[in-house]
Amino acid sequence: IVYLIQAAVQVVLAILFIVSIVYIVIIGWSFAIIIYYLFSFYWMSLTSTYVIYLITAGVAAQEYFLAGTEYMPKMAVWASTKRAMTTSFGSASFAGFLIAIINILEEVVYYALDSDSTIVNIIALIAMCVLACIRCCVDTIARNALIYCATFGIPFLEGCRRWLELDTSKFIGTIVNNVIISSALNLHLFAFTFGAA
Repeated sequence: IVYLIQAAVQVVLAILFIVSIVYIVIIGWSFAIIIYYLFSFYWMSLTSTYVIYLITAGVAAQEYFLAGTEYMPKMAVWASTKRAMTTSFGSASFAGFLIAIINILEEVVYYALDSDSTIVNIIALIAMCVLACIRCCVDTIARNALIYCATFGIPFLEGCRRWLELDTSKFIGTIVNNVIISSALNLHLFAFTFGAA
């Protein structure tokens, strides 16, 4: 039911913004107003998506950590929805804001690709590559930080810090283990080769 409500909200939001963009184009307002409306649409749409993401992560966390205890809420979806719409709403909004900025920058760069200048087109393509990399990083960090927000009820930046701290230590641990394991395998390979000879 939560997903159906979110889909209905997204459809109504899209229709409202399409009508308003068409109206703005017909009136002939400036490009900056169109960018503002597009930014507003991205931000609202992404915030709505991240709220649903928070609800899902919250229900999963409650089921994993609290199942079978007296702390498990009777209505896990309602408890998660309440947290996502109140204390964690700012986290979803901030994550949506960051991705909306990247979306707007991508739209501006895409608009710049219509230029007749080869140098402008090359710079725009480089900017699109950089923005795609930034989008990938920010989206990964935001999604993982929102899981922390839904699980522990912490602010977005604290969720980012915790995830980066954990992910960095796991990454370094993986590299160290890889070096140790590959050295051990090479030593065993040498010993078995010597023994086989």
